[in-house]
Amino acid sequence: MESDDGPYVTFEQLTKLGQRHFIDRASLQVAEAKPATLEEEAAIYLLVNGGGTPHTDADLDKGSRVAHQGSPPSP
Repeated sequence: MESDDGPYVTFEQLTKLGQRHFIDRASLQVAEAKPATLEEEAAIYLLVNGGGTPHTDADLDKGSRVAHQGSPPSP
C-alpha cells in the first residue's frame, strides 16, 4: 500500500510465514476503559496520546479543555 509517507504492508499481504512471525513476535499494547464521564475520557486521551503519537496541538488542546473544564470540543 502506497501513502504519502512511504509504502506499507498489511497483515493480509504478508506471506503465511510472515503472518506467523508477526503473531508470535509482535507485542501490541491494548487497554480498555469505561470512563464514567466525558471529562475522564478526555483525560485518558491526553495520557495515552500525548506520549509519542503524532497529534496536533489543536487535538491535544481540545482534549485538555474537555478534561479540565468539561466543555465539549468544537468541531
